[in-house]
Amino acid sequence: MYDNMNNTSNNRGTDILYSQKIMYNSNVTVFNRDFTEVAFYSRNFCATKDYNFVKVELNIPFTGIDNANHRARIVVYIDDEVICDSTIHTPANWILYPLFISGFSLNVKEGMHMFKIKACVDDGGTLYIPHVNPDCIESTKEPKISGSLLITGTN
Repeated sequence: MYDNMNNTSNNRGTDILYSQKIMYNSNVTVFNRDFTEVAFYSRNFCATKDYNFVKVELNIPFTGIDNANHRARIVVYIDDEVICDSTIHTPANWILYPLFISGFSLNVKEGMHMFKIKACVDDGGTLYIPHVNPDCIESTKEPKISGSLLITGTN
């Protein structure tokens, strides 16, 4: 992982609280029936002042479930506040697609905060966020597969 950036401002009144290009070298998987934190995506970020609006945008390429007719839930948090809740259903084995997560909080106070994802999947399925096959195009062609995370704050 690289390209971390924290706390930069621009003249439009939006501050970049965190940005990162996320490089993938292997699968990130969830197979638990109960919600579990996907630690690969957990990030601390600093709000240098109080914000009335904090937006999170996360792109995860090549996401899916390995078995047909399974569902997975992905819940996104800033600290303990749910900012996005999604359900994925796979009608057939290995239907993979990009996942775009967007959510916001209307009240983020100055100080350190945690961005995190929790996920769960039906019994018998595995959620791949993302699926990275070392023998396929996402790994054999440059540039390698990557995602992106952006957290911005506005007053």
